[in-house]
Amino acid sequence: FMTKLKNRISFDDDSKRVVREGIRFSLIILDIDHFKNFNDKYGHAIGDEVLIAVASAIKSAAKKSSDMVYRFGGEEISVILPKTELGGANTVAEEMRRKVEKTKVIHAGKVLKVTVSAGVIALEDYKSARERGLDNELIRKKVIKQADINLYRAKKAGRNNVKSSKFSPSANEDEVMMRLRE
Repeated sequence: FMTKLKNRISFDDDSKRVVREGIRFSLIILDIDHFKNFNDKYGHAIGDEVLIAVASAIKSAAKKSSDMVYRFGGEEISVILPKTELGGANTVAEEMRRKVEKTKVIHAGKVLKVTVSAGVIALEDYKSARERGLDNELIRKKVIKQADINLYRAKKAGRNNVKSSKFSPSANEDEVMMRLRE
């Protein structure tokens, strides 16, 4: 509760509801770049300050009352944007990235540079997923995996950036991730 964000259990409940109700949505997964270094170099108290500052910056960029922000785990924050297509989600993710970049965490009189990488996925149409026989839980898991792949792409591209795509019901996420790691 340190970050004042909803937790992973709330994320699971809300994402299941959104998919069950067939609401088109986008998912953003953000990860604090080099977060382990903050903890290792400055201690966990400063790591906590970084986490709180980042959570606040991200929450302030989630403009619509329907936007839902969660601490996804560790240094990851996820955002569900109901009724938001890819273009809108990219704009929100970029705004979040910029707000975090402007965030000031001060330690021993020195401003620490904090950035995030973000992976965005947009599920704009359930039709092709349903035609492929995907049930709600499989759709939900694939959306999360594809957002995670885009997050990995953002980190691989040098961090402090946003990578996105539309949901692909036919994607083999494990194969894509293996290729990215090569």
